[in-house]
Amino acid sequence: MPTLTLICEANERRVLLLAEQLARHIPEAQICGIVHVTRPRLTSLLRLGLQLIGNTVACWALRLVHGGGPRQSNTFLSQLGKHQGDIGNVVVTRCIDDPEVFKFVSHIKPDLIITLGIRYIPQTIAVLPSIGVLRGEISNIDGSVHDQGCKCEQNSKAQDKGRLRIEIKHTANAEDSLVASFDLDTQPLDSRVSLDLKSELILRDLLVQSAAAFVQQGAGKPSDRVRAWAAVMLPSCFDPRHCATTEGIRDSVPPLRARSVWKLCIYSFFLLSPSILLRNWFRRRRRQHPIVFLTSHLISDREHRMSLPTEAFYRVVRFLKGYYRIVSLSEAVRLLESGNIDEPTVVLTFDDGYEDNFVNLRAVSEETGVPVVLFVSSDPVTERRGFAHDYERGLKGFPALSWDQIRYWAADGTEFQSHSCSHFDCGSADEVLLEREMVRSKRILEEQLGGPVTSFAFPFGKPQNMSAPAVAIAGQTYDHFLSCFGGENYPGQPRNLKHLFRKHLQGNAWESELVLQDIFEISVPWRTLIRSSRRRRRRADPCEPAFRRLPRFSTPAIPQSENSVQGPDELKERRG
Repeated sequence: MPTLTLICEANERRVLLLAEQLARHIPEAQICGIVHVTRPRLTSLLRLGLQLIGNTVACWALRLVHGGGPRQSNTFLSQLGKHQGDIGNVVVTRCIDDPEVFKFVSHIKPDLIITLGIRYIPQTIAVLPSIGVLRGEISNIDGSVHDQGCKCEQNSKAQDKGRLRIEIKHTANAEDSLVASFDLDTQPLDSRVSLDLKSELILRDLLVQSAAAFVQQGAGKPSDRVRAWAAVMLPSCFDPRHCATTEGIRDSVPPLRARSVWKLCIYSFFLLSPSILLRNWFRRRRRQHPIVFLTSHLISDREHRMSLPTEAFYRVVRFLKGYYRIVSLSEAVRLLESGNIDEPTVVLTFDDGYEDNFVNLRAVSEETGVPVVLFVSSDPVTERRGFAHDYERGLKGFPALSWDQIRYWAADGTEFQSHSCSHFDCGSADEVLLEREMVRSKRILEEQLGGPVTSFAFPFGKPQNMSAPAVAIAGQTYDHFLSCFGGENYPGQPRNLKHLFRKHLQGNAWESELVLQDIFEISVPWRTLIRSSRRRRRRADPCEPAFRRLPRFSTPAIPQSENSVQGPDELKERRG
């Protein structure tokens, strides 16, 4: 069995990700050890102090609201303990020239050394492996070095002109050869954080594919195999035609708020109301927290009516991960059936199956270690085209995932479920069409993925998009079906758990917390009362201008887009 050794200068999470993916995609090889090169991180004392104060205030405020403290994250050592049998021993050092490193690697005698974030390997180590050394590097197009050692939110050397080059090089017998190269251009909504996340994901993918090509030694040159894989798997959205033409990139994305700051401040007072505090305290004491399903469509750094920039989503997930347990769909169903949920729990779902998600969403999911669930429409995937609701609005260049991408992503444990064949509006009463859309989609997904498909998300997801025949077919065909008009899912309820309710994912942590605590729904009676009192006051005011007392004619309702952020007046609480 070929043996591998990793030598990495990157943050701990990325080291473990590379080790896990190598073990998963190259089962015939064995990772016999990891050399982790660390270095001190220089951070401004003022910035560190402000972050500490802000985090402390937020921590105590949310501790009071949730009835408990933030969730404890696993340390690097605790995560290593879970994989000790798969990755062998680990050596932590500050210098690659440390004699202990040479002693460790020479004792293992690996067949292949894989480096991440290391641009220099001592010759005494480079000659040890029989297959050679694979080096993964990220550099700016101008030739300067991209900083891979720091975490993405601290990466101050991310490239300034908006273009990175990702290269995989192979060294054997003192000769270097280029295995694969990929240029990552800046997209209109890119930031330093999003570029760092995406470049590291692509680098890991290319490293894993290169290692598999050298270890498996199949037909053809390893470089040809890796380049063929990249041509098929990397999304078309990275074509330079879709990238920004302006110089430079932004340091961070601006706040993405659907409501004004002063309104959010007023809503936030409800978080400290006795009813909310007592409700959360009883939930924690009785272990009866609800599970909230959050839904979105597209994580992309290109302009789209339903897109959420990569960095914005990354920051929301970091917040959620700190104060909520994020689980997969199957784990959420298990918890609901058990009747015992001892901490606030969230499920992240994404509808339609846009190709941009293969890099952007997957980069955030892997970086943070949170599971996501994708509901895909099978026809756009099979036909490699975009979605009809985009074409109707003149949006082009946003195709669906391919089956190769879906299978590759599903191999890492991500769940894929049904979203009809053609993104069909299931408000129809035509049972023949409904059967074809809902049942055929399940069959196609199961054939492509080689496993059961148990859940269905209604396209558009509003009550008018779920006819009685459609609900009946969904109940007969799937174990669960999901809507998208608000509501929470409670454990141990006598009702059937087939229907799971979802809310819209917000673009910032502030509104996300208010949505998860149901503040916008709770405040509806107060807002209604205030509006009623205003109307009565206007009618009673004799000095009011006559034109303001004219009857108000109702205007036709404007159809709401599928991913528009629902305001408090539009959500209907569905608690079963």
